[in-house]
Amino acid sequence: MIPMNSLRCAILTGALLAMATAAAADDNATFFVRPAATAAAMFSDRAQCVREAASMGSTASAYSNPEYGALSAMGSALNEDALHEGGIHKRMQHAILIDCMKRLGWTQLDPAPDEARPVAKASLRHPEALDAWLKAHEPPPAAPAVGPAAKP
Repeated sequence: MIPMNSLRCAILTGALLAMATAAAADDNATFFVRPAATAAAMFSDRAQCVREAASMGSTASAYSNPEYGALSAMGSALNEDALHEGGIHKRMQHAILIDCMKRLGWTQLDPAPDEARPVAKASLRHPEALDAWLKAHEPPPAAPAVGPAAKP
């Protein structure tokens, strides 16, 4: 007979793994563009930002980046049951992902309905559709600042 604590632990672990997989799947459906982007660069940066967002704890002291700690603590206070679908933590993690990507020079852009399926199927092994989409939606390079506002 399996001890009750072991069974509870196994069930909880399975539930948390399923939720983490679902959250990662949502983040994997978020796409970004930047000048001269490649699929490999977007996948790498997005994975880094997903890890940063996933490391968010439920209290200010649990999250290593003080920029988000207060938001995390507030979210925990507002939503004690943060593990349910659509909870405040999931939305905060998505906001952290988008902010992280912006800091790395990316801009969020959702594929048009006719582009979504091939772009979503792209992977590191088969990046062709995403590379083509990034090239087609490449933003113009930022104009260099001139005049007294320009910093050396």
